[in-house]
Amino acid sequence: MILQFIVFGFFLAGIIDLKLNSKLKRHRILMGVAVVLNALSIVLVMARPFAALLGIAVESRLLGSVIYLVLVHGSIGAVAEIMGAVFLWKHPRNLQTMMKIAAILWTLAFVLGAAYYRVYVM
Repeated sequence: MILQFIVFGFFLAGIIDLKLNSKLKRHRILMGVAVVLNALSIVLVMARPFAALLGIAVESRLLGSVIYLVLVHGSIGAVAEIMGAVFLWKHPRNLQTMMKIAAILWTLAFVLGAAYYRVYVM
Protein backbone atom coordinates (compact mmCIF):
# COMPACT_ATOMS: atom_id res chain seq x y z
CA MET A 1 0.00 0.00 0.00
CA ILE A 2 2.93 2.31 0.65
CA LEU A 3 4.02 1.92 -2.97
CA GLN A 4 0.52 2.89 -4.11
CA PHE A 5 0.72 6.09 -2.05
CA ILE A 6 4.04 6.85 -3.75
CA VAL A 7 2.52 6.14 -7.17
CA PHE A 8 -0.47 8.32 -6.37
CA GLY A 9 1.92 11.04 -5.19
CA PHE A 10 3.65 11.04 -8.59
CA PHE A 11 0.23 11.07 -10.24
CA LEU A 12 -0.91 14.11 -8.22
CA ALA A 13 2.44 15.86 -8.68
CA GLY A 14 2.11 15.43 -12.44
CA ILE A 15 -1.37 16.91 -12.47
CA ILE A 16 -0.50 19.81 -10.16
CA ASP A 17 2.73 20.57 -12.03
CA LEU A 18 0.90 20.71 -15.35
CA LYS A 19 -1.79 23.00 -13.94
CA LEU A 20 0.69 25.38 -12.26
CA ASN A 21 3.61 25.40 -14.69
CA SER A 22 2.25 24.04 -17.98
CA LYS A 23 5.48 22.05 -18.38
CA LEU A 24 4.38 19.15 -20.56
CA LYS A 25 7.77 17.39 -20.54
CA ARG A 26 7.96 17.30 -16.73
CA HIS A 27 4.31 16.22 -16.58
CA ARG A 28 5.03 13.30 -18.93
CA ILE A 29 8.05 12.26 -16.82
CA LEU A 30 6.05 12.31 -13.57
CA MET A 31 3.16 10.41 -15.14
CA GLY A 32 5.57 7.97 -16.77
CA VAL A 33 7.13 7.20 -13.39
CA ALA A 34 3.65 6.70 -11.93
CA VAL A 35 2.64 4.33 -14.76
CA VAL A 36 5.85 2.26 -14.50
CA LEU A 37 5.74 2.03 -10.69
CA ASN A 38 2.07 1.10 -10.82
CA ALA A 39 2.75 -1.61 -13.42
CA LEU A 40 5.49 -3.04 -11.19
CA SER A 41 3.11 -2.93 -8.24
CA ILE A 42 0.44 -4.78 -10.22
CA VAL A 43 2.83 -7.48 -11.42
CA LEU A 44 4.88 -7.94 -8.24
CA VAL A 45 2.31 -7.32 -5.51
CA MET A 46 -1.30 -7.42 -6.65
CA ALA A 47 -1.53 -10.11 -9.35
CA ARG A 48 -1.00 -13.19 -7.16
CA PRO A 49 -3.49 -12.27 -4.39
CA PHE A 50 -6.02 -11.20 -7.03
CA ALA A 51 -5.73 -14.55 -8.84
CA ALA A 52 -5.90 -16.47 -5.56
CA LEU A 53 -8.97 -14.58 -4.37
CA LEU A 54 -10.64 -15.03 -7.74
CA GLY A 55 -9.87 -18.77 -7.66
CA ILE A 56 -11.29 -19.12 -4.15
CA ALA A 57 -14.41 -17.18 -5.17
CA VAL A 58 -15.03 -19.36 -8.21
CA GLU A 59 -14.29 -22.57 -6.33
CA SER A 60 -16.55 -21.79 -3.40
CA ARG A 61 -19.08 -19.76 -5.37
CA LEU A 62 -18.30 -16.85 -3.05
CA LEU A 63 -19.74 -13.71 -4.55
CA GLY A 64 -19.76 -11.44 -1.56
CA SER A 65 -18.75 -7.82 -1.27
CA VAL A 66 -15.05 -8.68 -1.12
CA ILE A 67 -14.91 -10.23 -4.57
CA TYR A 68 -17.06 -7.48 -6.08
CA LEU A 69 -14.81 -4.80 -4.60
CA VAL A 70 -11.69 -6.57 -5.87
CA LEU A 71 -13.15 -7.12 -9.35
CA VAL A 72 -14.30 -3.51 -9.70
CA HIS A 73 -10.98 -2.19 -8.34
CA GLY A 74 -8.99 -4.46 -10.64
CA SER A 75 -11.07 -3.69 -13.71
CA ILE A 76 -11.01 0.07 -13.25
CA GLY A 77 -7.33 0.01 -12.31
CA ALA A 78 -6.43 -2.07 -15.38
CA VAL A 79 -8.24 0.33 -17.71
CA ALA A 80 -6.55 3.34 -16.07
CA GLU A 81 -3.11 1.68 -16.25
CA ILE A 82 -3.55 0.75 -19.91
CA MET A 83 -4.72 4.27 -20.74
CA GLY A 84 -1.73 5.74 -18.92
CA ALA A 85 0.69 3.46 -20.75
CA VAL A 86 -0.87 4.27 -24.12
CA PHE A 87 -0.67 8.03 -23.42
CA LEU A 88 3.11 7.72 -22.97
CA TRP A 89 3.55 6.63 -26.57
CA LYS A 90 0.46 7.73 -28.47
CA HIS A 91 -1.77 10.75 -28.08
CA PRO A 92 -5.43 10.43 -29.09
CA ARG A 93 -7.14 13.34 -30.85
CA ASN A 94 -9.17 14.27 -27.80
CA LEU A 95 -6.18 13.92 -25.45
CA GLN A 96 -7.38 16.30 -22.75
CA THR A 97 -10.74 14.55 -22.38
CA MET A 98 -9.12 11.11 -22.38
CA MET A 99 -6.57 12.22 -19.76
CA LYS A 100 -9.39 13.49 -17.54
CA ILE A 101 -11.16 10.13 -17.86
CA ALA A 102 -7.94 8.28 -17.04
CA ALA A 103 -7.37 10.54 -14.01
CA ILE A 104 -10.87 9.85 -12.72
CA LEU A 105 -10.45 6.10 -13.22
CA TRP A 106 -7.01 6.08 -11.59
CA THR A 107 -8.34 8.01 -8.59
CA LEU A 108 -11.35 5.71 -8.27
CA ALA A 109 -9.12 2.62 -8.46
CA PHE A 110 -6.86 4.10 -5.77
CA VAL A 111 -9.81 4.84 -3.47
CA LEU A 112 -11.30 1.35 -3.98
CA GLY A 113 -7.91 -0.27 -3.37
CA ALA A 114 -7.43 1.77 -0.20
CA ALA A 115 -10.94 0.79 0.96
CA TYR A 116 -10.19 -2.89 0.34
CA TYR A 117 -6.90 -2.60 2.20
CA ARG A 118 -8.51 -0.75 5.11
CA VAL A 119 -11.48 -3.10 5.52
CA TYR A 120 -10.11 -6.52 4.60
CA VAL A 121 -6.36 -6.42 5.13
CA MET A 122 -5.85 -4.26 8.23
